[in-house]
Amino acid sequence: MKTREYLMHKYESYEAQGHSIFAVTLSTYVKDDELASSDDMRKFWDFHFIYRVDKCLPYKLKKKFDHDFVVERSKAGHYHYHGLLAFTDEAGKKIWRDGELNTQLQRDLNSFRSKGIDRPFRVNTYFIEQKRSCGIGAWITYITKAKEIPMASTYDRRSFNQEEWRSDYAKRKSATATGSGPCKTFEGCEATHAVREARRTS
Repeated sequence: MKTREYLMHKYESYEAQGHSIFAVTLSTYVKDDELASSDDMRKFWDFHFIYRVDKCLPYKLKKKFDHDFVVERSKAGHYHYHGLLAFTDEAGKKIWRDGELNTQLQRDLNSFRSKGIDRPFRVNTYFIEQKRSCGIGAWITYITKAKEIPMASTYDRRSFNQEEWRSDYAKRKSATATGSGPCKTFEGCEATHAVREARRTS
């Protein structure tokens, strides 16, 4: 099962249900291949970036969103994140209003320009924009242009298994067809958030 097909199905399903979809790019100065493929890169997305996104939401909307990412190397040799965020319409309006990103989130992302105690690298620039129907497929095609996703937010690289990935895709597709599952309720995303939180605090 190809990554592109999986993401197309997932995020087009979200969009069809009226959810808000955002494209994300986070650029870093990282050039080291070992660091780029390490758990630290995944942890930055899950425990720094996504944590800041969740902070911008009121209590009843927290963790009511889904996300995926890939890590890609630029022609200049720097690694950067390309990703997707999907929010319920109500939550999306807390993140994006009047054509602008939430100001609190902007401040938090600007703080990534400096290294932190638990952050071994800097994010020098970022770009987040809301995607409409005509742009979702184009964005997914762009971020999966080179190869299969080397890192996906749902999985721990140390235990990543291609057969498990295919099985999970089949379950998601079946659940969506019957009107339940993460593409309808974000329940799968909430379970994933709980796992991430356990890892973060362990």
